[in-house]
Amino acid sequence: FEKDSAMALVAAHIAEPVPSLVDAVPGWVSPELAVLVTQCLAKSRRERPATVRALANALRSIVIPKEHALGEEEARAW
Repeated sequence: FEKDSAMALVAAHIAEPVPSLVDAVPGWVSPELAVLVTQCLAKSRRERPATVRALANALRSIVIPKEHALGEEEARAW
């Protein structure tokens, strides 16, 4: 959130929807990852993954197309 004051920032955290990961990250972002990050940051606990295991399973299920995957050297450099 980008706000003009600390109070406006706190109010945004409480009331506004989470900004889009796709809009915040330059380049390609998996749509499934964007949804999952939004769920993790949900204001309501019911909208977040229920357990760490559920989160891990959701992360493992995301398919990264080969053209967007990092090679081992790229991952280490990152």
